[in-house]
Amino acid sequence: MYYSQNNARTGASPTLEQVLESMPYVCFAVDPTFTITMVNQQAEHLWGIPRTELIGQKIEHKFDRALFDGAFSALEHAAKTQLPLRKKLHLPVYQQWIDATIMPTSHGLIVYFHEIGELKDTQDKLLKEHKRLQEAEKAASAKEAMMKEAELIGQFGSYTADIKTKQFQFTDGMYYILGYEPHSFTPTLELIDSSSHPDDIPKVRDILAQAAIDKQPYEYNRRIFRPDGQMRYMHCKGKVICNQAGKATQYFGIVHDITDKTIAELKAQEKEAQWKALADAVPDIINQWDLQQRLVTGNKPFEKETGMALEALQGKTPSEIFGDTEFAKKTIHIHKKVIESRKPVQWETLYASAEGPKCYHLVESPLFDAAGNVTGTLEVARDISDLKAVEAELRKSLAILQQSEELAQMGSWEYDNKSGGLKWSDGMYKLFQLPKGSRVTLATYLDYVIEADKSIAERVINSIKAGLELKEETLRIHQNGDLITLKIKGVVIPDGFGKTAKVLGLDLNITDVKRLEEENLELKLKQQKDLLLAILDTQENETNRIAESLHNGLGQLLYATKLNLIQLETPHLQDKLSNALHKANTLLDEAIDQTRKLSHELMPATLEQFGLRAALQDICTMLSNPTLDIKCLVSPKRLPIHKHLKLAIYRITQELANNIVKHARATKASIKLCIQHGTLMLNVSDNGIGFEHPKTKGIGLKTIHDRVVLLGGTTNIESASGKGTVINICIPLN
Repeated sequence: MYYSQNNARTGASPTLEQVLESMPYVCFAVDPTFTITMVNQQAEHLWGIPRTELIGQKIEHKFDRALFDGAFSALEHAAKTQLPLRKKLHLPVYQQWIDATIMPTSHGLIVYFHEIGELKDTQDKLLKEHKRLQEAEKAASAKEAMMKEAELIGQFGSYTADIKTKQFQFTDGMYYILGYEPHSFTPTLELIDSSSHPDDIPKVRDILAQAAIDKQPYEYNRRIFRPDGQMRYMHCKGKVICNQAGKATQYFGIVHDITDKTIAELKAQEKEAQWKALADAVPDIINQWDLQQRLVTGNKPFEKETGMALEALQGKTPSEIFGDTEFAKKTIHIHKKVIESRKPVQWETLYASAEGPKCYHLVESPLFDAAGNVTGTLEVARDISDLKAVEAELRKSLAILQQSEELAQMGSWEYDNKSGGLKWSDGMYKLFQLPKGSRVTLATYLDYVIEADKSIAERVINSIKAGLELKEETLRIHQNGDLITLKIKGVVIPDGFGKTAKVLGLDLNITDVKRLEEENLELKLKQQKDLLLAILDTQENETNRIAESLHNGLGQLLYATKLNLIQLETPHLQDKLSNALHKANTLLDEAIDQTRKLSHELMPATLEQFGLRAALQDICTMLSNPTLDIKCLVSPKRLPIHKHLKLAIYRITQELANNIVKHARATKASIKLCIQHGTLMLNVSDNGIGFEHPKTKGIGLKTIHDRVVLLGGTTNIESASGKGTVINICIPLN
């Protein structure tokens, strides 16, 4: 917001600093080195640091960049580009989003921001701050008077100069204000010019030359560089001295060092320009009204909203600006209320703008003169249309969430790790069949969880309290006599320091899903079992058929052939024929023996008659030889397992034992079978040559692996070249 020269006639126009101090948002300024040069009351209140401790300090020394990285980046960007920047930023340490405006100036940056969606009550703060400003103004006036008095004591010098020769004579004061010891050099105009700012030299020479011609008093300002490099501002008032003939012969001047005053004026002008630029840059509408509610001044957003230039608006009433509208009537009513009560008033209203209906939040505060009399009002209007739209959308989203929770049989919760407070949605209360709004804690889970899942509930509670991300957990709880299954999951929300601030979670009722999964699994297991039994029956029937054919067919045929060959043996056979006959008998004996052995393996009578333990011991006995000792250990003696599983274990053991005999080159081997924790465990090991695990299994191992999989078990093979082989097979009995 800014004020024109015409506002001086009101006699009570506040300064821009007063205006910004009265606004309900944070303002501060930094110089090009990011040193804080100004802080308003709102900033002081937000940060909780007295402004005396902020001003003159570098911003990075007061605020941790790790916590305000976005804000620091925005400041650096604006400083680099020298372009105004408006940006929405998140301040994690305050858990709020802000709308920030950064205005570059020749002296640094001016920053203004306010929290998005939160309108602060500023009534008492504005009144208190206004009184503080009055006291500050009095103190500033006293300080200014002291500065003026100080300027009169020793801060001037005088000189005389010959107009023709330009030779000067200085008083001691002149030397001092130029930064030299008295009489340390002979002053000349050229010497003085050599210490002057280049822009001032021609101006001063023209003024002196014209004064000599006109023989009139002169006045000028000159910037002087002292020997230490410091630039000082000098103000000179002088006159021309003439001789008796009326010819101008000398200059006489008095020079005042006005550096402090000039710098103060420049700073004041710069500050005024900064605040003017800031007021015009902020999105809020700012305007000032007199006691008759005629507009004194307003900022650029006010001009934009009304569609008229400030000059055309000044001096008009709300009715003349906004017409005979409810908005104008409400504005007039509030203005009178503020004047009479001498207190700020906040209100919200709809305004029919050219862009469409808008909702504004307004704060109108009284302005006082030095005597405490009300001179007018200051009004700040903020467009909260977007906020109202967001609030409506949030209400809509909440309604959708509640409907979704009801349909999906789920509930959400929020745990505050700092306070330990737990909030439940309506869906959570419904899951636990508790009255809405009942007090709940994390221990509520322990009150409803079944005993078998109590350890899981304790793990969930400990994870939430520790601020850890909660992976999916499943709990079963009692619900009015029923048992329901919940799937619980939580995510961590960190604070500005990277620590856990909250844990947000979701409980989903998966009782029906679990029931369907169990029914589906039971059906699959039954189908798998039926398939396995059918395969085993088919394999065993075919094996028995082959064994019977070998025994009754091929075996009998071989035996008959042997009997016929025996009849050919007579004492009169030639030696050569006798040897061939003997060799044929030997081969037939071996074929009969192998046929009998193969028939026995295919149709293990021991398994059928004496059980699995005796059948496995029979395998070890039959396959052991002088170079290979196979031990067998089966526990317990009577294995309570189904006949199909017995047959499968027998065939698997038979295949593994034959592999040892054919390929392992082992001297020792063992077969161990036992039951542990409801699982049948088969261990087959040898001290043979071992093997490296191939990418694909051989036919024998693949057959074993597939059969174990059908039985719902697992196979683990440990082997390496030269280190033997250990095979562990585990099959659940249920």
